[in-house]
Amino acid sequence: TTRKAIAAASLAELHLAQRRGELVAVADVQREWFSLGRAMRDRLLGLPDRISADLATLADQHEVRVYLDRELRGALAELTDPDPVAP
Repeated sequence: TTRKAIAAASLAELHLAQRRGELVAVADVQREWFSLGRAMRDRLLGLPDRISADLATLADQHEVRVYLDRELRGALAELTDPDPVAP
């Protein structure tokens, strides 16, 4: 029947897309997002211990802002590095 043919064609397209690497398993995506979220949490929560002594030596609000901006951007940039090196 036409409905069976459409279903078979759709299934064949899905298999082809999967072989081409155009599809990924939901569990793989969830695992990667969880890992990224955990890395972001750990990196950001580690900032106070790592930078508090330096912050205490800064003279004014502008210096603190510039320092915090640089550190936060650095932490976020590390998360986008496909081959990160441990700090």
